[in-house]
Order: sequence, then structure tokens, then C-alpha cells
Amino acid sequence: PGLPTIGRTNQVAVPEQFYKVILYCHAPEIRMIGFLLPNEASHAALSSFVVPVYDIEGLTGIDFFPLIPIDWQDRLKKTPPDTAIKQWFF
Repeated sequence: PGLPTIGRTNQVAVPEQFYKVILYCHAPEIRMIGFLLPNEASHAALSSFVVPVYDIEGLTGIDFFPLIPIDWQDRLKKTPPDTAIKQWFF
């Protein structure tokens, strides 16, 4: 409620932000990265939108990858953006 909408019939809400959460799990390497992007045009590098997955969970109320052992979840989901960027952007 309260978001702008598009479409005459369906009135689809237009989100203020989009997110993407990625888990890479190929033994022995496991890593996770989250992106939070505003719903607007941008020429900024994708790396500037990296945030801890834990932050995205807080905004969405979604527990991503709940079957991963809790100690791994804590480590992976709280990965600082600068560390995640080094892991993913070679």
C-alpha cells in the first residue's frame, strides 16, 4: 500500500528497490553476495550496490538459504561488502 502503481486494470505496485541474493557452493568454496538497487536509472558500477545478505533479510523478512548450517549462515550473510566484492569481482 502507498506505492505508485502501473496498469489500468491490475494496478501493479512499483517497488522502490530490487534485490538479488546469490549463493555459490562448489566444494571447497562457498560464498554469498547480495545486491540492493534503487528502482531508477544508474550508471554506477554493480559493485556499488553490494550489501550484506543479512541486511536484505532484514528489509524483506525472508530467511535466505535456511538449510545451511547456522554458523555458516552467520558468516556468509554478514560478509562485508568490500570482502564480497573481492570474492566475486575478479
